[in-house]
Amino acid sequence: MKKFLVYKLMGTDLFLNHSLAAMNLSYKILGVRLTNFAINNSVGSLFTAGETIQTLVDDIAQLEKRNISAIGNYVIEGLPEYNDE
Repeated sequence: MKKFLVYKLMGTDLFLNHSLAAMNLSYKILGVRLTNFAINNSVGSLFTAGETIQTLVDDIAQLEKRNISAIGNYVIEGLPEYNDE
């Protein structure tokens, strides 16, 4: 149900035209930490497997326990150091 509502919202002009401005306003009013917390605990969980490599690895391990294949797609430029693990 959550995915359905989020995808419906993403298809509206209101969301497309004003979401970035709303996020920037939230950063100014609530701060970066609280805004990121709200995003991660609402719609962020639908699109990401976490903010760090370790949370990504943990989520993939949980999926593999249920026989669900996963691909970790992480932007290498954002890593302070690269490790093949």
